[in-house]
Amino acid sequence: MKQLLILLTTLFIGIIANAQLHFKTKDLKEVRQLADSIALTAKTPYVFSKEGISKQNSNYYVVVYTNPKDDYDRLGVAFWISHIDRNLDLEIKGTPVYTFDFVRGNFLDLFPFWKRHINKQADAVKITKGKRKDKAKVQNILYILQDGWEIRRRVE
Repeated sequence: MKQLLILLTTLFIGIIANAQLHFKTKDLKEVRQLADSIALTAKTPYVFSKEGISKQNSNYYVVVYTNPKDDYDRLGVAFWISHIDRNLDLEIKGTPVYTFDFVRGNFLDLFPFWKRHINKQADAVKITKGKRKDKAKVQNILYILQDGWEIRRRVE
């Protein structure tokens, strides 16, 4: 009985944690939560490095993690920034909305997140030996895990 209770509690916590991931949000805490969930499920033990608006493209908010054993090994999670009620002619900035757009890395660093949150039926062997691509929808948005290894949002 005690084991059943522990199992049910663990299952319930897992469902709650999965449901709380937001691929589109106005809250930077939720942006960080999604980025952390990608980094924490990676095979490489990444640590948080920095976050903010990209210097290369101000339409992106990025969260960067670094491998403590190799400064050149980084995992960057990018969120597209759009604005609700923005009107530049009236100098109204609007409310920023952050949408998960892509993450690039090694297959073994990305696959655990892919399988847990995007395509629960994904098979690592089939993906790496077959077309080297997998697709799935989350919240009615198509995501692709593809060679070059990245998880990317596709606008249909």
